[in-house]
Amino acid sequence: MLTVDPGLVETVLAPHVTDALPDAPSSPFTVRSSGGPTQVNLAWEQLRSATVHLGDATQISGEQLSAMRAAGGELATAPLPLHWRIPYFAARMAALGLRMSAVNTAVEQGRSAVDTAHEVYRSAEGAAQRWMDLGVLVDDSGFVLQNLALAPLGKGDPYVAYDWAAAATVLGGGLLHQHAGGIWPAVRVGQHLGQDALAQEEMENNQLQLGDQTTSFDHQGDETIEGFYEQMGEISSQGDIAVTVTHDAAGEPVYMVYLPGLEVDPTDVNREDARGYLGYVDAALNDSEQLAGVIDQALAEVGADPGAAVALGGYSLGGIGATNLAGNQALQQRYAIRAVTTIGAAGQDRTLPAGTSVVHFQDSRDPINHVMGQTHQESGDRLAITYDFHNEEVGWNSAFGGAHDYGHHLEAIRRLEETPEEYLSSEEQAMLADFGQLYSGEAQTYVFEAGWEPTEAAVETPVEGAAEPAE
Repeated sequence: MLTVDPGLVETVLAPHVTDALPDAPSSPFTVRSSGGPTQVNLAWEQLRSATVHLGDATQISGEQLSAMRAAGGELATAPLPLHWRIPYFAARMAALGLRMSAVNTAVEQGRSAVDTAHEVYRSAEGAAQRWMDLGVLVDDSGFVLQNLALAPLGKGDPYVAYDWAAAATVLGGGLLHQHAGGIWPAVRVGQHLGQDALAQEEMENNQLQLGDQTTSFDHQGDETIEGFYEQMGEISSQGDIAVTVTHDAAGEPVYMVYLPGLEVDPTDVNREDARGYLGYVDAALNDSEQLAGVIDQALAEVGADPGAAVALGGYSLGGIGATNLAGNQALQQRYAIRAVTTIGAAGQDRTLPAGTSVVHFQDSRDPINHVMGQTHQESGDRLAITYDFHNEEVGWNSAFGGAHDYGHHLEAIRRLEETPEEYLSSEEQAMLADFGQLYSGEAQTYVFEAGWEPTEAAVETPVEGAAEPAE
């Protein structure tokens, strides 16, 4: 009779783990930057600055040419010259006028050529940057797949796959659309015409209005960008615009404007929301022209005088607005805009005036970077900082993904500011300090509401197909 040792049965049937479970995949915190005071950007700015001076000289020369032509016309129509040299002088003036006209034409053609060359260069640079961004995502796919495979074992983060897929889809789709526009110009032209028509109609029929002040609070500035945005974290639930008053080293007031992100409630789509549909149209298609007027009013409400120092900051949709405000001519003429920062804002290839430090913070897996199909245009005063940061604590946040989360960006900026010398050059660190040093000492923040209202033209315009009132 065969007997079996019970201990042997227990040993055979007991589960055995021959290899330990693999550790959760990790991704180091890395940073790459583009733009800023590079040799190429500085060379372009010097060239474009020279063309501006040439343009000013051409304008003066044109005025002189007009005066010479007027004087020559009077001499030519005179019935009898008072001296025999007068006709000779008139002929010399006419010849000089022709030479001046030729020089002015050549200078204008040169200016136009420089502007065209700069536009073509920046366009090619932006396209190359977008393909590089896609390459970074492709290179990141191994890390994403590891997290996805180990997620059922509790060793991976499944949400990083969503962030990656969303960013790759938005960026890849935008590149395909851009390629189609290059092959079939009608696609690109039709899109631009449709967007312009939409923006014109919506902005003519609606007006953004500044509302009441909702709250105010005091806090202490710590001269960091992360510290400023941490204090602004609750603004989106308190209002639509915040103005923080601090003082610079000379004791002069500084007004730091903050614009929160998009406000979307699927259960209550309200066109009156300042940060809703119309707010996006104004920011993406209208250069935030309406927002600029409201910001001017808010600054006046807190006591900002013409020429006062102003800093601009914004998150997501607010970041698009802050970038647009940096290029707004009316605000540029009224205030001294010292520095601008944006967090998680869509790329914008618009040209901004020289002299204002602009820094964009973005995560490589954030799909919002690519929703407008553009990248931030580089310049000596404009810097884009992209970090690759896997933050497991964020998890599922919204349809925009964890890489777009406000707190996620703040943690990345905190790490960056702790040891900036590890990631940025001294010139780039100075650009961060341009904004951070303004948030110093005692600070008071004032929060305002804003909303969209129909214009008189929209109210008076009858709706097609509406029944006529009964007599």
